Amino acid sequence: MRFLFFLAVSIFLLSIALVFNLNQLWLFFFLSVSLSLLFLRIKRRPLNNLIKISALFILVHIVIFPLFYLTQLKKDSKSFEFDNYIKSIEKDNALNYIRSNLKPNEIENKLELIEELLRDNHDNLYLKLSKIYDSNRIYPLNNFSFTGRINEFEKGPPGTGSKYERLIHIYDINGVHQKDLVEYVGNVQDTIQGSLFNFLSLEKGILENKLNAFSILNHEIEKQEKFWTYPRILPYVINIFNTDNIKPKSRAANILFFTHNFIVVVFIIGLLGSSLYALISHKKGDSASGTE
Repeated sequence: MRFLFFLAVSIFLLSIALVFNLNQLWLFFFLSVSLSLLFLRIKRRPLNNLIKISALFILVHIVIFPLFYLTQLKKDSKSFEFDNYIKSIEKDNALNYIRSNLKPNEIENKLELIEELLRDNHDNLYLKLSKIYDSNRIYPLNNFSFTGRINEFEKGPPGTGSKYERLIHIYDINGVHQKDLVEYVGNVQDTIQGSLFNFLSLEKGILENKLNAFSILNHEIEKQEKFWTYPRILPYVINIFNTDNIKPKSRAANILFFTHNFIVVVFIIGLLGSSLYALISHKKGDSASGTE
């Protein structure tokens, strides 16, 4: 039963990773695979031992040691030296990942628009949101115009009620659509509190926090070279005998690297020995049954 449970978890995680491209799930996938094999019971003892050694090899080599490398790199990003091409590619991938997810250019454009709106200094900036949403009118400002509406966009589980979004559509003085400012809330009463000026001020603070979060991550990747993650480092540490990819530099890194190599060699010898023993036992079993 435990084998089937972990096998089902492995297949489920692999499916999610493939569909949604969630690379972090590979860690849990390999963990589930190794645990599945550990709980698998085979009647033939030599084959059972081979499976257990394989499970431990996956757990140690593919799950545990890559996490050790990540921990060491977080402590000291220069404790390992990577091939320049590998380092450049992975760094660019990390930068592209945060740019595509956090969208700093889009945030900056929205911030610029909100700051222009807050400087507009028109009385309609102080209209109550409840009035804006009820009227369905387009209100003028000095250099812009706007309208707003509330959408019920998702039903929660029974008894939890609905979720809502409040939108402010911004147009320029010629009526050309510029941006939509959106906020999601769980209570419809929250959507009508305050004025448009309050809404814009709140939205400005949220966007500034997001932009600051991007700046911190970008600095860590660009300057501190903290861009390694489990799926990024895995291809280079599982091929442990290719020292052109990764070279230990610090004392701790050398100890980790040696320990990893030593354990991998021990496991390889164990796998070869178990495979040979299982093969010999299988042939003896066949011979004994043939004699009978």
